[in-house]
Amino acid sequence: GEALTLYNLAHAERESGNLTTASQLMEATLRLVESLRLRITSERHRISYLANKENYYELDIDLKMQLGKAGNDGNYVAAALESFEKSRARVLLDALSEVGLERGDLNQRSNPELAKLLADRQELLGQLRAKLQARTKSLSAAQITPPTTVFDTEIGRLTDQLDQMDEKIRVSNPRLATLTKAQPSSIAEIQQQLDDDTLLLEYSLGDKRSYVWVVSPHSIKGFELAGREKIETVAHRVATSLTERNRELKDEPWARRQLRLRIAAGEYETAAAELGRMVIDPVASLLGRKRLVVVADGALQTVPFSALPLPSVTAIIDENDNSAKANAASIGSHTLVARHEIISLPSASVLALQRRELANRKPAPYAVAVIADPVFDVEDTRVAKAKGVSGRDRKEVAGESGETGSQEKPAQSAPATALAANSALASALRDVGLTEGNLPRLTSSRGEALAITRSAAPRRSFSALDFQANRETATSPELSKYRIIHFATHGILDLEHPELSGIVLSRVDKKGQILDGYVRLHDIYNLNLPAELIVLSACQTGVGKRVKGEGLIALTRGFMYAGARSVVASFWKVDDTATSALMAEFYRQMFVHQLKPAAALRQAQLKISQQKRWESPYYWAGFFLQGDWK
Repeated sequence: GEALTLYNLAHAERESGNLTTASQLMEATLRLVESLRLRITSERHRISYLANKENYYELDIDLKMQLGKAGNDGNYVAAALESFEKSRARVLLDALSEVGLERGDLNQRSNPELAKLLADRQELLGQLRAKLQARTKSLSAAQITPPTTVFDTEIGRLTDQLDQMDEKIRVSNPRLATLTKAQPSSIAEIQQQLDDDTLLLEYSLGDKRSYVWVVSPHSIKGFELAGREKIETVAHRVATSLTERNRELKDEPWARRQLRLRIAAGEYETAAAELGRMVIDPVASLLGRKRLVVVADGALQTVPFSALPLPSVTAIIDENDNSAKANAASIGSHTLVARHEIISLPSASVLALQRRELANRKPAPYAVAVIADPVFDVEDTRVAKAKGVSGRDRKEVAGESGETGSQEKPAQSAPATALAANSALASALRDVGLTEGNLPRLTSSRGEALAITRSAAPRRSFSALDFQANRETATSPELSKYRIIHFATHGILDLEHPELSGIVLSRVDKKGQILDGYVRLHDIYNLNLPAELIVLSACQTGVGKRVKGEGLIALTRGFMYAGARSVVASFWKVDDTATSALMAEFYRQMFVHQLKPAAALRQAQLKISQQKRWESPYYWAGFFLQGDWK
């Protein structure tokens, strides 16, 4: 209540023009917010608490930036950025600070109470997994209204119990119980993460005004932008027009679809140019040819900055730089990827913490593990082939019960009315192209896997294809032996329950029996994957539910928690064939040309965009790298 009162007083002082007094009140407000936050042990409660206080940080940022503008004082600009960092990805920062302690320092044998709690936690996870699997099966049943309400209630109950269990685990261990939550980095610490070839761009969207900070190792500059509504409206236009070809209209003639896509392409060029003027043009003179590390905010998190147009061709391209001119010309409309490596971060503080935690980690001995081309359906020809049955008998195999015994029959296609039910998972399945309950085979992912292993050093790679591309392989400790882990499969985006998002692997074994093929976000959090890079060559793996202050809760966050130094993920449902070609080039650039992942991804995107059929950013801009570019 005291914090709320101080915030309201600060707001009133700002409206009266008393910026200094208002700023002092906000500093007192945020001291209270931060002190209360430290007492909250539940992760979900910390998320909701800070989400409700985002407007506090927004006001503090605005006051500091306006004071800096009025007095031409760079100290206020730096203080505003530090305040923004306090509002960003704090729960992720806490989790990353705790994970090393949990994995490396907890001695269960000397703490029987802790050992029992950890065992109980595993049992709860098993119950939760069983309920999720049962819920999925109910959606596939041939019923008008799948009985998911009961499952959702049980899932919510188990999730609450898991949350309480995590709290007990922290309390039972003295080191975790007394652990001070990780603090956001200072400006000096942030600048230490940068080199002379790298700029950090941090965006903060506010109701009245938004801001972008440009940080180099030696300077920090702040710029005022339009308000949140104006920027997000255009950002949504960019994202929607880029993914228009993923929208399928029933009984739409081919000619009409082509017209719709041409209109969308024109809308993209218009909207991207407008968004570029809003968020790139103000900082254009500082960009040069440098690597851009972007901490986006709001709807900007769903936009590929690589596909935004260069602010000025003459200002950006050196007339003596023939390679730059050739690259720019090859993409048609001049986009940022023609000139810059672009990396995404949830916050600059997360990068600083990651580098501290992983500084002494030894690289894994082997190069790359690839999991691709899973078997999603019992009617897949590979099932019949595994059973030694001819193609014309395949349907009989799909329906037989002799070998499966008491196992359930394969899930049948669900009617459209069932999939349209008010279910988060049904919606997520539709988002990745699921029709009538079936996931299409990703045939190009097989070639993608073979191209990757060919690029890697001999005997330094591993590939799990077909039935082997399953949950057991994905959660195996053996994966920790590889520096790069590549998943080429479908991604599931659950917008209502982001913690239930995941990737889909083989759902059928060689005997045609149904398997749990989902590796969900809560499964990923419990993995130990000390990889330098994890590549999610799947649909919409980089997006998720947007929570105020925390950014996007998505699979990228789960894999960072599991130990990944960086993650390549996607913004939207990507084209299978173009993705296969992009990934083959990406790995060729890493293994053959010895480029770092961010540089390799940029070169692969440039290469793909040069091909006429894939010149649209839809085909190449969907993938981005999040995490440490070094």
